[in-house]
Amino acid sequence: MSEEELLNEDEMDSRRNALFLSETKLAKPDVGVTLGVLEDLVLDFDTKISMNSLDTPADANKLLDFFKVIDQYWMLPLSEVWGLEAYVKRVTTGKMLYLTNQDNKIMGLIAYREHYQDQNIVGPYISTVAVLPEHHGKGLGQKLMGSAISDLHSLGLDNIWIKTWTTNKAISLYKRNGFEVKIYLPDDRKPGVGSIYLRRDSKAKD
Repeated sequence: MSEEELLNEDEMDSRRNALFLSETKLAKPDVGVTLGVLEDLVLDFDTKISMNSLDTPADANKLLDFFKVIDQYWMLPLSEVWGLEAYVKRVTTGKMLYLTNQDNKIMGLIAYREHYQDQNIVGPYISTVAVLPEHHGKGLGQKLMGSAISDLHSLGLDNIWIKTWTTNKAISLYKRNGFEVKIYLPDDRKPGVGSIYLRRDSKAKD
């Protein structure tokens, strides 16, 4: 999971302008992602899943439920650092794709921005990659990562950034996808746990 998107369709046209989550208005993300063959995937563990962008008000509740489950697995719980609704609002400022099972439950998601800047980096940025623990090791993170990278590449965007903590097991996923550590901030999270910025350069192989 790294750190750092719910459309409210208001009777057809206006319902595509904003999402209200617990009376908080979220901006509509740009979700022009071509899903293509990623729709209705059948993975090796014989579970049919679908790749979706956030399209309806019901997605807001699904998303919040998802973060309630994974909250405890962050190095510092999101509920303590941000508050879950505030974090949902934060990740919905860009694009998001998520995977659902037959019961329409979110199994994993990825959130990313085409343009992002903080004191250390500027460029396209993957802010959140998360998969429910019971679905780890099934290739969902890779499916999500590949889709986001492909979408950013289709927009002519390379040199993609991710920020995470130094003990995050997902670092191996990032490195398999061509990300390399570029910035290290020791003890940035707490004593003994720092932050790292990883970047996938334009020369990395898809």
